[in-house]
Amino acid sequence: MFILNNMHLSEHAKTMAVYAIVAFVTFLICFFLVRTAQTHVGLTSRTEDLKAVQASHKTPTPRIGGVAIFLGLEMAVGLLPGAQVTLLSQILLASVPVMVAGLLEDMGRQLPPSLRLLAAAISALLAMHLTGTTIQRADVPVLDAMLLFPPFAILFTTFAVAGVCNAINLVDGMNGLAGTLASISAAGLALISAMHGQYDLATIAMLLVSVMIGFLMLNYPRGHIFLGDAGAYLIGFVLAWISVTLMMRVPAISAWSIVLINFWPIADTLLAIYRRRTNGRATDLPDRLHFHQLIKRTLEILFLGRGRWALSNPLTTLVIAPAALVPMLAGLWLAHDAGLAALAVLTSAVLFFGTYMLLLRLARQRQRLGLVGRLKQAERMQGTIEQQA
Repeated sequence: MFILNNMHLSEHAKTMAVYAIVAFVTFLICFFLVRTAQTHVGLTSRTEDLKAVQASHKTPTPRIGGVAIFLGLEMAVGLLPGAQVTLLSQILLASVPVMVAGLLEDMGRQLPPSLRLLAAAISALLAMHLTGTTIQRADVPVLDAMLLFPPFAILFTTFAVAGVCNAINLVDGMNGLAGTLASISAAGLALISAMHGQYDLATIAMLLVSVMIGFLMLNYPRGHIFLGDAGAYLIGFVLAWISVTLMMRVPAISAWSIVLINFWPIADTLLAIYRRRTNGRATDLPDRLHFHQLIKRTLEILFLGRGRWALSNPLTTLVIAPAALVPMLAGLWLAHDAGLAALAVLTSAVLFFGTYMLLLRLARQRQRLGLVGRLKQAERMQGTIEQQA
C-alpha cells in the first residue's frame, strides 16, 4: 500500500492495481503449489477421489487451491483502505472455521458431514457477531414476519450461509466450473453493489473475481490444481456474506434478485437434495447425476466419444457458463421488482429442471441402447462359436 500511495494514480487506478496484484499473487501461489506437487501431493490430494463415483480426473492433483485464494484475499487486506479492510478482515476471520474443516477433508481426514455443517454454522455465527448483520427479510410475507424474531433470523441466516458454502462445493466437479460460476455471481454482486453506492462490497466482490482469475489460470482447462473443499467453502462463504450484507443495507434490492445472481449453485444443490431423497439415498452421499455431469456425458455421447475426458471436462464449463450468466443478468435487471424477480426464479427453475430431465432421459436411453448392442454382439459371437464347433 505504501508503494501505491506514493504513485500518482487516481483512487480508481489504485483499486484496479490492487485487483491485478491480488490476481497475480494468487497465480504465483498456485503455480508454486503445482510445481512442488511431488513433495506434498500425498497430503494435498486424495487418491480415493480417483475412484469416487463423481470423479472427473485420472491423476492425483493438489486440492489446496483454497489456500492460494485465502492468501490472495489476505494480501488485499494490506492494500485496501480502512473501511474495506475492516469488512474484508471480518469476513475472512469468520471463514476460518469452515475453511479449516474443508482443508482437513482435503487432506484425507474424512470429517463427518455433521462436523462440516457445524463448522459452517460457527463461521456464520461468527460473521453475524463481527458484522452485526442477519437476514431480516426474504420478500415472502410469512417468512418476513418470522424473521422479525431475532432467534429465527439467526437460525435462518446460519442455514442460508451454510447452504451457499455447500452449493459451491457441489458444483466443483469440472475444471474451471466452480471458479467460473463463482466469478459470475461475484461480478453480479459487484455490479449491483456499485449501482447502489456500496463500494466496499463491490470491491470485495471484485477481489473474489481477481483471485478466481489467478486460480483459473492453472485450473482451466487442464486442472493442474483444484479448489478442494476448503476453497469451495471459502468462496461460498464470501459470496453468501456479501449477499446478506448487501440485501440488509439496501432494502430496495429484492431478495429474489440475490437468488438469481447466485442461481446455478443453489439450483443444483436443491436438485441434488430432491434427487437423493427421492431415490432413498442420504443427501450427503455423492453421485454422478449433477447437471454438469450429465452435460459432460451428453457431450461424449453425441459429439466426442466416450473417455474423452480431456475435452469433455473443460467443454462442460463452456456450455454451462452462458446458461448461468442469464439468471445473473436477470437478477440485475429485476433488482427492484420482487414480483418479477420471483417469477424469473420460478422460470429459471423450470428451465433448469426441465433441461436436466431431458439430459437424464437421453443418458438413460443411450445407456439402454448400448446395453442392447453389447447383448446382440455377445449373441453373435456365441453363434459363431457354436457354428465353428
